[in-house]
Amino acid sequence: MLTKQIPSVTGALYYYSSSNGAVAVAGFGDHYKNEADVDWTTTSLQTQADVGNGSALARHLPAIADEMGIKRILAPSSAKANGRMIDSALLTTRIVFDNGLEVLRNTAEPADGCLIRPGEAHLLTAGGCAVIIGKHVKPGLRAPVRVGVTHGSVRSLLNNAASNLLKALDCDPREARFRIEFAIDSELFTYPWDHPVYTNNQQICEEIFERFGPEALPGWHLPEEQQKGRISTSGMIRSQLVQAGVPEANITLGMQISEGWPFYTTRDSDPARRARRNLSIVAHYA
Repeated sequence: MLTKQIPSVTGALYYYSSSNGAVAVAGFGDHYKNEADVDWTTTSLQTQADVGNGSALARHLPAIADEMGIKRILAPSSAKANGRMIDSALLTTRIVFDNGLEVLRNTAEPADGCLIRPGEAHLLTAGGCAVIIGKHVKPGLRAPVRVGVTHGSVRSLLNNAASNLLKALDCDPREARFRIEFAIDSELFTYPWDHPVYTNNQQICEEIFERFGPEALPGWHLPEEQQKGRISTSGMIRSQLVQAGVPEANITLGMQISEGWPFYTTRDSDPARRARRNLSIVAHYA
């Protein structure tokens, strides 16, 4: 069963809020209301000309934003998985919808994440990659000082996505709080060493072990499990943040995408589903 579902965001398959409602995350997967096989990919929404192209984002995003009380969405392109946090001022492609919703993009400046100010939201589409939400929570204050979001794929994390988000929050690591959402379950997410095409899987797993430790590779202590190359991106995130000084108690795991859940993953047996993307929106309210 999914948890933290709030029916007020119609069509959201997952909803969670924190910091007395100052931060909220909504997740949308393989269906939206009565529509099946929805593909939320951001490649369909890159310029103003895409507003009327009939894609899922173009059709449904305005209504979702209205329900969430959002008028400004930051949507950096995470295609390069470079671990970079971008300044929102560099998101110079402005896409405006009839209801006044403004989406800011710039595919010429790829980045995994950015800080979001009160009144803004961050949009990310992925197929099982984690969404990392970071907050600077200063003692005595009800609302976070800063909020940031970043994409958490294996390549993004090898490029220091989690620790770069911490740097962007610009705070004592002990005052940082992180939540990991939508990470694919390690039972599904494997880099098998005997893969006929991806022959460097063993090398990748060994690099992950060296940098992130056994938490990132469940079953690593068993030789037969090592060969499966099971990877926990949530484990990679926790390890990277703890190494950077964030207390383990300040890192929480939200929803994980498991087999049979209504979300797409790049490990699905159906090629069509493997190519589709889920949508996450993280809003920072005043």
